[in-house]
Amino acid sequence: MSKVKDTVLATSALDLKEVPTTTSSNRKIRAKRLDIHFPVNVSYKGNPIHGYAEAINISWSGMLLATNFPVSQGDEFTLEFTLPSFHLPIQVQAKVIRVIPEKYHDEATLVGFSFINLETNISRMISGFVLEHLEI
Repeated sequence: MSKVKDTVLATSALDLKEVPTTTSSNRKIRAKRLDIHFPVNVSYKGNPIHGYAEAINISWSGMLLATNFPVSQGDEFTLEFTLPSFHLPIQVQAKVIRVIPEKYHDEATLVGFSFINLETNISRMISGFVLEHLEI
């Protein structure tokens, strides 16, 4: 079953406020994240990237991927995925906001993506899915 990470949830995307960082981290959590696993197709400037890419968690504002291809903070990609129980693939533009390199050669790199220029209907689909599956 899916788990929820300890983060802050705004009542709507319009009410979102930045969460102050803690002394142990410079990371800003912006929304509740739903731990979930599904494959993601990644492309860069229209060219598909061949390799492993799996969603680890998703929120209305972004996604954490496990992958085996190199990325840098600030890179922009197109992500295509189908949410579990949905039949339509979703395509979003996303920017790399965080990279956690693998510790061992056989581990995946974790990449934090922030959705950019999200269409209203896509935003509603993702937000609705996340809110429906959160265990509060």
